[in-house]
Amino acid sequence: MAPLREGRGRWMMMMVPAPRVEDRTRVMMMMLLLRGAEDPRAKQLRQGEGASGMPAIQDLVPVIYNQSEYILHLEAEVKFCKEEVRGIKQRVQVVVLENEKLQSSLTKTLMENTALEST
Repeated sequence: MAPLREGRGRWMMMMVPAPRVEDRTRVMMMMLLLRGAEDPRAKQLRQGEGASGMPAIQDLVPVIYNQSEYILHLEAEVKFCKEEVRGIKQRVQVVVLENEKLQSSLTKTLMENTALEST
């Protein structure tokens, strides 16, 4: 999976769709399974009883894989955004330093001109 691609001279994010509601429901069911045997709903899931509309464990494996892929994509997107913010901060610092130099130079020039006019 490549979360970033180059386009028009800069890096752009590839959009990955958010998980579907059904996938989120299945993940919640998987979390229910992980709670343990004391929960009757988990026992029903382990037995693969689909009468209540809950899928069996083997049906949840692709959902978990898709969620893992989506998490990896989001982590890559966060990394990209952090690098972009870091670059913007550096550019802002350069502009601020240049502005301070120009302000200092302008102040010095104005003081020199004022001193010349007063003499």
